[in-house]
Amino acid sequence: MDASTYKSTVLIPLRKAHLTDLTNGIAELNNGADFPVKLDLALVYAIDPGMSDAQVAERVRDVRLWWNVNMQRSNVKEVAKFCSNLDGLLAEKHRDLASAGFWQKWRSQRTQQSRTALAEVAKLLEHQYRDFGVVTLAQVKAAAATDGLLSRLSDTDLTACLESSVALTLVDEFTEPEAGLPATVRREWNSTVNLRTVLDAVFFETPPENFRLIGGFACSGLRPPDPGTLRQALDACDKRAGTEVEAVKKLLHALRDAQTKGLDPAELALVQLIELAREVLQGGIALLAIQALADKGLDRIDAARIVMHCVDASATRSGRDTPDRVIELLTEGKLRGARALYSALSNVEAHAGTEAMDKALDALTKTEQQVSRLRAEAEQALHDGRITAATELLAQAGALADDDDSLARLIASLPPAPPSALNLAPDFPPAVPEQSVRIFWPKSSGADETTVYEVVRKAGSAPRDIRDGVAISATPSTEVVDSGAPVAERLWYGVAARRGGEASPVTTAEIVLLPPVRDVVVTTDPTSIGVQWISPVGAARTAVVRTDPDGRQRTLSPRASNSFVAEGLRTSETYTFDLTAEYIGANGEALAAAPVRVRAVPRLKAAPVTELSVRPVRFVDARAEVVAEWTAKAGTDIEVWRFPSSPGWAFGSTVEYSALTAAGGSRLPGVLRRDGDLERLTGTVPAGLCHYLAITPDQSAALVGRSASLAVCEPVTEPRVERFGDQAVVSWLWPRADYRVEAVWSAGTHRGSARISRPEYIRNGGMRISVGPGAVQIRLASIVESAEGRWSSPEVLLQLSGATLTARYRMLWPPRLIGRGPLQIEFTADTETRGAVVVVHAESGAYLPQRMSENCVVQRIPLDIPMGEPQIVPVPLPKLPKPFWVRCFAEAPETLTLADPPSDTLKGR
Repeated sequence: MDASTYKSTVLIPLRKAHLTDLTNGIAELNNGADFPVKLDLALVYAIDPGMSDAQVAERVRDVRLWWNVNMQRSNVKEVAKFCSNLDGLLAEKHRDLASAGFWQKWRSQRTQQSRTALAEVAKLLEHQYRDFGVVTLAQVKAAAATDGLLSRLSDTDLTACLESSVALTLVDEFTEPEAGLPATVRREWNSTVNLRTVLDAVFFETPPENFRLIGGFACSGLRPPDPGTLRQALDACDKRAGTEVEAVKKLLHALRDAQTKGLDPAELALVQLIELAREVLQGGIALLAIQALADKGLDRIDAARIVMHCVDASATRSGRDTPDRVIELLTEGKLRGARALYSALSNVEAHAGTEAMDKALDALTKTEQQVSRLRAEAEQALHDGRITAATELLAQAGALADDDDSLARLIASLPPAPPSALNLAPDFPPAVPEQSVRIFWPKSSGADETTVYEVVRKAGSAPRDIRDGVAISATPSTEVVDSGAPVAERLWYGVAARRGGEASPVTTAEIVLLPPVRDVVVTTDPTSIGVQWISPVGAARTAVVRTDPDGRQRTLSPRASNSFVAEGLRTSETYTFDLTAEYIGANGEALAAAPVRVRAVPRLKAAPVTELSVRPVRFVDARAEVVAEWTAKAGTDIEVWRFPSSPGWAFGSTVEYSALTAAGGSRLPGVLRRDGDLERLTGTVPAGLCHYLAITPDQSAALVGRSASLAVCEPVTEPRVERFGDQAVVSWLWPRADYRVEAVWSAGTHRGSARISRPEYIRNGGMRISVGPGAVQIRLASIVESAEGRWSSPEVLLQLSGATLTARYRMLWPPRLIGRGPLQIEFTADTETRGAVVVVHAESGAYLPQRMSENCVVQRIPLDIPMGEPQIVPVPLPKLPKPFWVRCFAEAPETLTLADPPSDTLKGR
């Protein structure tokens, strides 16, 4: 072999047909494999069987040289480079690469891999052609074409994979006769009745059964039709009478004329059956076409071969039917159609062996393998009883092959999946008339309007299927109730889905019904507590555990089955009682229901509260914290209720708790503290007017005590104070426009108060108060006044430090008649003032700005005011729409107090 031969017989085929195997082989070696899985190394290195060590070594040297040559300049330089990379990886793993022993070892491993690959090809062929029962050599080769392991196997080796198949028979390619049905034969045939093919007329007395036509007529007991056979048929017709026989005689004469022209009656019968196959195939089901031909007496293998030929031929009649169309069919979920089209195109010279066909086959093979894998996994899931998983897997397979009738039938035969979960919830009196179990579950995957859910109950163990247990219900809904279920017994419930056929496996859950005691009533006096209850049916006894105020527990023995009295208790202390109904299980074991806990306080006879006051404290998270205070003797339990309007009950009257809630009342929660007879409850309420009522519990009723009303205003937010000499300007965010704000301040011996409305606040640029030079504390409160009284918010506290540096300023606006120049600002002070920074703020608007905004700062001025002299600073202003204002602010108000001039002088001119 020389370099030119190697290029044409190895490198070019590698580029056209096996480039993927080559690159995959390099990746496999990089990932740790000893050999590439599919790549034919003997092809790459041009190693023939039987080569000696010397011949192998020489060939390896030659091909390495040829790779180097082709990598320099060649249309296969990329392939040559891949081969060189592959060689480097193999040489690292196998130091005996250039020996005959290495290639014997590789061929042994290759043979084993080929057997496995052939077995997979056989499975694919059986899946694709099972309806036909036959397969051709071309179809076998097409299935194996993209697997590098099988690319160089002989036809005999390839077809060996079908030797053990019971579903497929290897047959030769079928060539359709070129002749058509003569017009005279077709006319006379249309006049006959009850004939399957023209052969029924030729063999009039003994119509053939299970005959073969491909390769010539063959039928047990009958010789091929010849002129003598036609004469015998005509003689047999002459012995009979009737219009049907006359039509047969005319057909026989037309067949004899066609025979004299070289048209064999058996060949004409074949033409008829081909036409019939194409007609039936219009319905799209190959099995029906095969059966239709078999019903005419044709051998089933011949029938399958004819139908397969018609499917392939019809797939190639359209101009759109190209290898790309195979891939389109795959994306449309037409796997069977894609395989049929590919098989047909394989026999078309214009497509066979092209790169497009290789891509189509690769996609087709991967899809078939995926469908086979999904189907196998689904069958295993069905075997394991995993209906949901099987349904999902078959749905995926069906999406890839929705033209596979067998797959569709399998999907349709599946029962619905069982519900994914089963939930059990007990219900006990008095909520329901008798103890029961509420059973509910999610809708099954794949369920529709015809799905029915069946529920069973079984004691002691889980039901194996829907027939194992007591039937509870069969319903299309997803919830049922099992009333009167046994108590103190381990109960298992199972639910299955059914859709006409078999039921799904059951989904199970267990429960033990243990009803608790109910209707507990507590009575008290100063040193004892009495408790009564109703014991559930089936309970053996009721256990009672008392927890004292110090946390110690003791077990009580009720003198009756449903009551007891605890005596010698401490007044006004809280005692807890846990009442547990106990049962005896089916195996004698002790079972306990959930305990019912009650708390009670020994106390004096209930009396109404004679005094109640409520005041606000502060706002927390948009709610007001209030404190309610009253006096009550020890041993008395008091509650405070809140109402949106004033309650109308008279002091000392008795009302039901339901009446309190019906009037819109709600109990005020909070922290209760006692100081002698004074009790203080701290809680939070929304802003606004509320009416509070003191309630003393008296058994199941309530004694009405004194009431109090309180309207809580929202306080101001974001309060701020700035000093301007002996004056302070206080600003804040208003909670509501109709509120007024009151300020109360103290600075040493200097005290004062002021009240302001929102319009006044806006007009004055905040609240201006005289506080003196010292430190001052300011309290702010929102105020609302109405016909029902005056209400205020919790106070907000501000601290203002005493002034350090002080300065004044005034605006020197340029005269209008002389010509506009820059604004000048004059700063003065009583003492030398240096180091502080003043920010000049210019802003358009109807009102004097109250706070500095960085967006409106036009200049920063470091103060340098000498003793007894002013500091004058020019300030250029940007063009601003009128009206506008210019105001100075201390950059650090804590170190500089800056006094404003009259506000009208700050307005722009």
